[in-house]
Amino acid sequence: MKKLILGLGIFFLVSMIGVAFATPGAGKGSPWDSVWAAIENLREQIAYIELIPGPPGPTGPQGPQGETGPQGPPGVSWSPGNFYYNRTSFDVPAGGFSRVRVSCNASDIALGGGFSAGMNVRVIKSFPPITAIAPGTPSFPNPSLWEVEAQNENAFVSTVTAYVRCLHTP
Repeated sequence: MKKLILGLGIFFLVSMIGVAFATPGAGKGSPWDSVWAAIENLREQIAYIELIPGPPGPTGPQGPQGETGPQGPPGVSWSPGNFYYNRTSFDVPAGGFSRVRVSCNASDIALGGGFSAGMNVRVIKSFPPITAIAPGTPSFPNPSLWEVEAQNENAFVSTVTAYVRCLHTP
């Protein structure tokens, strides 16, 4: 890279010396035409330079220890007493569809969910519902709900039960 810059500098210097000794009116144009041509030539060469990185340097010294951060909030206890199920039963009309959402208590987290259904009842969806905070905002799974949607293929009303497994958070 240094050799290239040195070479370009020498070329520019020689070009300028040649311009200084050029006699006006000898040949076409003014002496400045050759200067501008040399500058344009340099611009073109610079535009097509391929930079090849050198080898990586040595690793620097270890920085100083940072300050201790603030105490974090208490974690959730994973003891069995902090888990519970909520469930909701709902009727699916003959030949129809129904959907229900079952929720955890306020501020608790849904870890999973499921359902129980009779014969000829097809569960179409069993998942955490996707909700948006406000119209036009990104949608995310709701952390405290579980949704079940079912289709009844029977000629009579069938009952489906939706479950959500929850973790109590402080």
